[in-house]
Amino acid sequence: MHPASPALTPERPVVTLARYYDPSTGQFLTIDPMVAVTGQPYSYAGDSPVNNADPTGLFCWPPWSSSCNVPIADQFVSSDLGQFLNGWANGATFGGASAIDNLTPKGAANVAADQCTRLYQGAEWAGRLTTVALTLGSLAAASGGLDVVPGAASKIASLTSRYGEGIEDQVLANGTRYVDTANSGNINVFMPRPDGSGFIRVTLDPTGQRIISAGLNTEGKVTNGIANGRFVPLP
Repeated sequence: MHPASPALTPERPVVTLARYYDPSTGQFLTIDPMVAVTGQPYSYAGDSPVNNADPTGLFCWPPWSSSCNVPIADQFVSSDLGQFLNGWANGATFGGASAIDNLTPKGAANVAADQCTRLYQGAEWAGRLTTVALTLGSLAAASGGLDVVPGAASKIASLTSRYGEGIEDQVLANGTRYVDTANSGNINVFMPRPDGSGFIRVTLDPTGQRIISAGLNTEGKVTNGIANGRFVPLP
């Protein structure tokens, strides 16, 4: 949304873009949101309007022009496309892709993607939903047609980011199954973690036809559950 427009006069015509531009002076009337990077609060098109343009009021175009003084990576991150891609990447990895933040097509950026914008946050949710949908599809295919409830998909995605693709299949194929008598008769499948620090768990419903949860358990919790009769081994 534009702020209140300055008065229009014959002596000072104003063209409204993302910011207000005054053709008579060749400068913007409102400050550059990226002034910390550009160092030019009111400069239009790198002070070269004959050779360059600034169609959005956010960065000089074309970015490879020698008179556009903002690095292409910074311009990309600050653009709508950069905001969207950074938000989507962060959401798709459930916040585990800090290295992807400030994603650029070329080089590293000196500015951070604004995570408070609606565009970034909407893209973040789109990324999360994409991962959940893909996980549900891959699990259904890889787990012998087992259904996966939505709440379990995000948990399996977290395990996948830590232990690699197909970790739930490894647990189901190699783990030991126990009925959880304290939790509606659900079936917990436990497999030792690679580092020996506990167990990776995939939980099935009592019929064994749906994956309803997944996560990590300490060795003490599992051994105590077996000892006190909470976890009963399946024959």
